Amino acid sequence: MREFLPAGFSSRAELSRYQRILFSEIEWILSCPSLLRWDLAGAGMPVLHPGWQSFLWKRLSRERLLVRHFLVAFEELYPKREDSRRLGRWYETLMALCFGSLYGEGMFHGVQIQNQRQTIGELDFLLKTPEGHWLHIEVGLKFYIYGAGAGERARLSDYRGARGIDRLDTKFDMLARRQLTLPQKSPAIRSLANLGVDAGVLASFAWLQGCLFYPVCGVPEFLPALMEPGHLQGKWLRLKHLLNLLNDRDQNQLWVVSGRRDWMVLEHPLENTVQTEELPVRLREGLDLTGGVVLLRSCRNLRDGWVREDERFLIVDSGQYKLWPDEREPAKEP
Repeated sequence: MREFLPAGFSSRAELSRYQRILFSEIEWILSCPSLLRWDLAGAGMPVLHPGWQSFLWKRLSRERLLVRHFLVAFEELYPKREDSRRLGRWYETLMALCFGSLYGEGMFHGVQIQNQRQTIGELDFLLKTPEGHWLHIEVGLKFYIYGAGAGERARLSDYRGARGIDRLDTKFDMLARRQLTLPQKSPAIRSLANLGVDAGVLASFAWLQGCLFYPVCGVPEFLPALMEPGHLQGKWLRLKHLLNLLNDRDQNQLWVVSGRRDWMVLEHPLENTVQTEELPVRLREGLDLTGGVVLLRSCRNLRDGWVREDERFLIVDSGQYKLWPDEREPAKEP
């Protein structure tokens, strides 16, 4: 009797490989710290319980809720990941999988707020706790580069997206001053009432994850006050400085070169790795495919045909575009 496999998979091994990659992304989400300290964001700013990620991971793992929910949602999940051009959208999909595994029908995702049939905003998640309380959670995923000329005292505005347009300070303002206050506006109050949610007792929270990349010469002496000290960090450098990075590396070091879609993946099949001597060619191929930015991870072997990341390096090809509109060079690199 032929074994049933979901559409898109030719073998059980291929399916298991995909499942492991997806679960490693969820592990990353439920272990990666916030980029910002929301307890310092202003008087009265609600803060998620500091242990909410570990609680959710333990609960989902212990009761195998995530596995069961994953199997039910698999047919929908697989094409979403394969077709995803925006990592943030895929991130929200995985967050919905986690929350849905735990809250079931007590979760609403992507609640549109309309005013006279015109959409004026959207709420990422509404969650109903076992005690009957409703939570509103706005989530975000960002990978920012700490820029040139920022000096020793960094500001949120010194952290920009790889193309120099998006900034951490504007993202914070959007979350704190727009998204978290949206449920208290009249159109939102009406929309929430239609779902059985009383906006007057709704607690709103923000959660921004990702990684901040610093020049290889080091982290600024003083971080912004709102920055989470334990945020996930990496290094960034231009492609032309790659040899400086590799000079001190073992030639047998394993590396993984990833396009944006795989930036949340913690574990990778061993066959996807390259050794140091092969890296320049693989990076050039990756940069050509991704438009000038790739994530490079040094990895350690898990001894079962998989590797797990150790360090993160964002490689930028300045020949394809400049990082900042004023075309400044980054802080000096060795």
